[in-house]
This record gives sequence, structure tokens and C-alpha cells, in this order.
Amino acid sequence: MPKIASHRRHEDDEYIDEIRIDLVPRFKTSEMSGDEWRVSARIRFFRKGHEVWSRGFGKLSTAVNALPWFFVVAGEGSDFKMLGREQELALCQQPGCSEPSVKRYRFKKVRDCPQSGKMYEPGPSFEYVTAFCQRHAHRGDCGLEDADDNYEVLSGGNSHAAPVEARKEDGK
Repeated sequence: MPKIASHRRHEDDEYIDEIRIDLVPRFKTSEMSGDEWRVSARIRFFRKGHEVWSRGFGKLSTAVNALPWFFVVAGEGSDFKMLGREQELALCQQPGCSEPSVKRYRFKKVRDCPQSGKMYEPGPSFEYVTAFCQRHAHRGDCGLEDADDNYEVLSGGNSHAAPVEARKEDGK
């Protein structure tokens, strides 16, 4: 019997990994009231470089004030576009990275809930999988789930083969 594979997101992954608020200019023409430039604002949420939600507002200040609310509830609406499983696994699962994945792994053990330290092995007919780009393939040895020793290689080679040096990611 083939195993059922489920994509397991990183525990720090909040799904939305980029938010943009931008102005949207348009030129209004009217024989009655005249022609003029108008400006509205738009909030856009992204996942791994893909826009998953957007909403327009009459003013920038309204968009800025609405942002916290929509960050919490946007995923509940029918206009929220989730990425598919294969689309997710084609991209690095390090939160904030949208590079293509080159290494795919099966979890040896998983936690029963994010706050728990209890680990279990998935059953014989079920497995959890994840994937990373070359840069993020080396996971380290600190986390319970997110550690090199907790991954079985499915494709792309061993995660131990790509150690990284500690550095600030923001370039400062």
C-alpha cells in the first residue's frame, strides 16, 4: 500500500511572508466634473512570491489602519488563494524564502502539536515531507523537528552536505 504524503510547514511559517501597501493612481475623465488624477491604496499579501490576497482602499491611511485586521482574517475569505501542495514543495520551505527547492525530505519524527515536546513517528501508511533550496538545506541540530538528523532524504542529497556560516541575513 503506498504511503500518503502530507506537506508539513515549518513551525515559524505564518503562511503570509510578505506584505505590500502601494498607491494605485488612475486618471479619471468626466465631461461633467472634469478630468483629474485619483489615487487609491492597495494591500497585497504574498506567499513565496505569489500574491494570495489583495484589497483596495480609498486612502493610504485607511489601508494602513486596516492592515492588522486583514492580516488576521484574510485567510478566512473565499478570495484567499492558497498555494497547492506540489507548488509549495517546489519552493523552499524556509519561512520568507521563495527560491526553488532542490532537496526534499521525509520527517522521521514529528511533534504532536507546535507547543509540545512530544515526538512520534508517523504510521506505516503516512509520512510528512518538506523541501529546501540549497542555501537553506542545512538545518542544524537545535530544533526538535527542524534538524538534519530528523530528515530522511527523498531527493537532492543529504542536508549535512551544505553547512552554512552564521551571519546576519538582513545584511546589517
